[in-house]
Amino acid sequence: MPIGLQILADWLSGRFSKGRSGNNPKPQQWFLILVAIGVSICLPKLLGPIRIEKQGYRDAVKWLKENTAQEYLIAVPDSRIGFYAERKTVVSESKNAFEGVDYIVSLEKDENAKLPGVPETRLGRKEGRVVQEKQSLWLDKRRKKDRLIIYKVL
Repeated sequence: MPIGLQILADWLSGRFSKGRSGNNPKPQQWFLILVAIGVSICLPKLLGPIRIEKQGYRDAVKWLKENTAQEYLIAVPDSRIGFYAERKTVVSESKNAFEGVDYIVSLEKDENAKLPGVPETRLGRKEGRVVQEKQSLWLDKRRKKDRLIIYKVL
């Protein structure tokens, strides 16, 4: 990477100093400018918390540990949720695939997957089961794109 930056700095120096006199940046100055630009682009990610985009999973695990009993069976989209929550889980992306679960953790890619303020939603038309939304968490609070929704099967 430093060699590439040096080649780019030499090219910029040659490109902008042709036919001009005065205080045009030299190749070393172009190199430092390019390094400063690279550092300023990478610095926010470098200084931010590690895996901040997965904070929603940690929040869901904490909620499940605090609000569910050890013997409950939980349907989850990712097996790590059950592992860290120390609960028995069944892995599924579908909300209507399992019988006998007590809670369902659903990963919703669409922000309008469930209308806000509606306390109950039908879960699986064939089974006729009813669930109640207990918790809704953003995976990444800054981007607010994907949500984890925790349902209690009634």
